[in-house]
Amino acid sequence: APIALLRATNMKVAIAVTLVAGAAARSAQAVSPTQKVLQLLQNMIAKANTAKQEEEVAFAKYSQWCKNTQKNTDADIKAEKRDEEELEAEIQELTEDIRELKKQAEELDENVATWKQDKKAAAEVRGMEKKDFTATLRDYTESETAIKNAIAELEKQGQGEEEDSLLQVGSLSTVGEEAKARITAYLDAKAHAGAGTKGLDGIKDMLGELQSKFKTQLKDLQKKELDAKHEFEQLQQQLTNEIDAATQSRNRKKGAAESKGKRKGEAEGELASTKADLESDTKYLDDLKAECNVKAHDFENRNKLRGEEIDALQKAVDILSSDDVSGAAAKHLPSLAQRSTSFAQLRSAMFSPTQARAQEYLLEQSSRINSQMLAQLSTLVSEDPFQKVKKLIKDMVVRLKEEANEEAEKDGWCKTELTTNERQRVRKTHQVEVLHSDIDELQAHISKLSQQIADEHAAISAIDEALTSATEDRTAEAKKNAEAIKDAQGAQEAVKAALVILKDFYGKARDAESFVDTRAKEEPATFDEPYKGMQSESTGVIGMLEVIQSDFTRLEADTKASEAAAADEFKEFESDSQVDKASKNVQIDNMEQERENKREELTQAKKSLESTQKELTAALEYYDKLKPSCVSAGVDYQERTRMRAKEIQSLKETLKILNGEV
Repeated sequence: APIALLRATNMKVAIAVTLVAGAAARSAQAVSPTQKVLQLLQNMIAKANTAKQEEEVAFAKYSQWCKNTQKNTDADIKAEKRDEEELEAEIQELTEDIRELKKQAEELDENVATWKQDKKAAAEVRGMEKKDFTATLRDYTESETAIKNAIAELEKQGQGEEEDSLLQVGSLSTVGEEAKARITAYLDAKAHAGAGTKGLDGIKDMLGELQSKFKTQLKDLQKKELDAKHEFEQLQQQLTNEIDAATQSRNRKKGAAESKGKRKGEAEGELASTKADLESDTKYLDDLKAECNVKAHDFENRNKLRGEEIDALQKAVDILSSDDVSGAAAKHLPSLAQRSTSFAQLRSAMFSPTQARAQEYLLEQSSRINSQMLAQLSTLVSEDPFQKVKKLIKDMVVRLKEEANEEAEKDGWCKTELTTNERQRVRKTHQVEVLHSDIDELQAHISKLSQQIADEHAAISAIDEALTSATEDRTAEAKKNAEAIKDAQGAQEAVKAALVILKDFYGKARDAESFVDTRAKEEPATFDEPYKGMQSESTGVIGMLEVIQSDFTRLEADTKASEAAAADEFKEFESDSQVDKASKNVQIDNMEQERENKREELTQAKKSLESTQKELTAALEYYDKLKPSCVSAGVDYQERTRMRAKEIQSLKETLKILNGEV
């Protein structure tokens, strides 16, 4: 700008120098020494007023910058304090929530442990009950079979082995003492009285009552077993449901505690960052206030001093302008004007040493600091050293100072904007990195949950397939057992019929009468005693048939027991499968709910990332806008400041040379 000003005024200055030379020659004849001093004083007053005004304008701009910067920084500090309070409150709340969730999870763990012990104890009790039931069922079944056989023997009315059958009934632990006594009495009476039916009907009735009693007790026993089993299964199912529900609740609480713990860590990081920003901004504000106060105090002293200087100069002008001084000068110093006129004519006629020194100094400085402005000014100084050239130099000094003030103000604004922008970029970059990390973690967790859900569905399908296969096997086994029981029962009836026939025949044959052998001596021998059948062989055959009948009876009982055990085992497997499926379905529901929650968190994180990325992009774009004028110009600003200071100092030295002060 100063160089451009010189280029625009070169022609005007050349013309002005010529005019000033003639005017100076004419005015020199009328200027007295006193008037010359007054003129210098008035120039000093004008210069002081100009400098005072310029400094007031510059300080007004600086003062406004102090107020704006303090206001903005104070607003940042208030926002950071508010964020600090909110983050501390959030951290406190999260800490309490985590403590409570962990406490609840521990209580649920204790409940689960207790219920598992209860479940184990119930299973042990159930095992003992089932063992007792199996033993009692065997006793009742054997008792019923023995009584049934005894009744069948008694029906033969002495033709069967009723005594053995009754003794077997009497030996049963399930038969009461009274019944045993009656059986014993009956057998004793029969042994003393011989064959007969006395007391037989009473024994039959008693055995029938016992048979009916055992059937009733057997039904009651089976019903009691079913009730106990059903109650056990209900208890087990209830305990299983409570354990599953408590485990799921504990897992949810643990997951919530982990989520809150993660958020607490993030909040603590944000709190640390906020505290660091608050400390930095607070220190910056304190330093800024101190600097602004110091400069305000300095400005007040400088302004006061400038005012006092102007007052002193004005008083001097008033004194020199009074009649006492001006009159005396006009009266007693007339020769000074003549010498001044001669001096002015001499200066206009030749190139003075002062001009030569000024020109030499300007050329030297322009070469040293590489200033084109000083080089051009040196040509003007060589033409004329009068007031217009001096004024031009003073104007250039003022203009350079104004440019320095404007550029200093811009530099302060740039520093403020760059500092604020850098904080914004660093903060948003950190937030973007954290959000990217959160999104990656959420996506990995969602993928893991999806795989776990798929695994649970596959496990349920496997359970269904196993249950279907087991159902088919159980149906086939039940059908086979039913056929075996039916065949055993049919075989028992057939063997029983065969035994009745054989025993009836050989019983009658044993009682066949003898006869006398009346055959002639010549007659061939035939038999000499009555035929009673193959008694010896029949004994073995009947014994074998009885063993076979007993085998079929045992086959029926064993098959029934095996069928009951297989049915119980299938029901237990079916129940366990249903419980396992229910548990897995609950786990799937929980994992699907957790996956949905994580998906919502992922959506929110992506929205936050998009918003934060936009803010970061805006900050980066604004930084790009600042760089041409603030960052790239930063180095040039320092160089221009040093260059301008050297030019101002050179101009001041030139004025001193032209004023004859050096």
